[in-house]
Amino acid sequence: MQLNKFRILKKLTFKGLANLIGLQSKTASSTVHRWCTGSRIPRKLMLDKIKLATKNKVTIKDFYEI
Repeated sequence: MQLNKFRILKKLTFKGLANLIGLQSKTASSTVHRWCTGSRIPRKLMLDKIKLATKNKVTIKDFYEI
């Protein structure tokens, strides 16, 4: 499942998804927005956190699917 689909399904804002993943920076919601729109791909550490936070519903392959 793509990250943005997960976010919409769970009715989360970008900031809410950032909090779920464990991002605490000032730009956390912008970072998550970039991941959700596909303009950026998270690094390995963040991919692991996303996978854990989404209970394996979003995995690395979901960022590379066309």
